[in-house]
Amino acid sequence: RGGVDTFNMLARKWDRVEKRLATTGEGASPYDIFEHIPADTKSDGFIDDVRDLRRYLMLAEAEIVARKAGNAEDSGRGYLDQLQPLADGDVVNIEEKERAYGSSWKRRGGIGAFMMLARKFDRIEQRVSSETPGAQKHNLFQHIVADTRAEPLLDDIRDLRRYLILVEAEMAARGLIEIGTSRDNRS
Repeated sequence: RGGVDTFNMLARKWDRVEKRLATTGEGASPYDIFEHIPADTKSDGFIDDVRDLRRYLMLAEAEIVARKAGNAEDSGRGYLDQLQPLADGDVVNIEEKERAYGSSWKRRGGIGAFMMLARKFDRIEQRVSSETPGAQKHNLFQHIVADTRAEPLLDDIRDLRRYLILVEAEMAARGLIEIGTSRDNRS
């Protein structure tokens, strides 16, 4: 059930993010991710949900890479060896996209940035919401492996993860959060 459990965990975290953004917090407009992050000062702040979602997406890809490398159904803890190469690849990709497109991802503000995240999650959710050859409904791992489209599910997972990295980096650049901390990152 690993792939199903992983998707359900992602879906629950996404629902939490979306519900929190739908509200108006102190100084935060609905769906404005740039306003919600600094406005949320709870110990389990909004930025922690963003980080959790990004981490789950990274762990999912790391597990797939480790399974392929070991030719195994389950990598055990082999996925841990894949995290640094994935993180390095994300940084390289983000830098390449920045050179090509500039800051287009945030051009329309926090609401526009959230809509880019939502579009990517919707694509992931749509892809895994039905059975396909080689993949049971909601089994994220099976869908990643079985997807042979030109722009596969793994591309959407990577894109969403990288947009989440950009959101966190933007908030750090504005001095509103600290990178590398969690649940105690309020200034």
